[in-house]
Amino acid sequence: MPLLINQYSFIIMTIVVLVITGVLTWRFLDPRLSIAAILVMLLVLGAVFFSTRTKDNSVSSLEEFNLALASGKPVFVELYSDF
Repeated sequence: MPLLINQYSFIIMTIVVLVITGVLTWRFLDPRLSIAAILVMLLVLGAVFFSTRTKDNSVSSLEEFNLALASGKPVFVELYSDF
């Protein structure tokens, strides 16, 4: 269960925020404003999602790895094994 929550937390929180926004604006304001508010929140959350994503910077050859090490920039190496 923690893996499920960790993996899909942004999607779950987006749905919760959209439901709360929709219910509150539908109840206290005009339904047309509710739909507009939901669309604006969807656009804002989409922009947050795409701006905070990390890019896949994988290295496929030994030469690329040596160039990355020699570039003078910090290098993060992640090792993975099934065993």
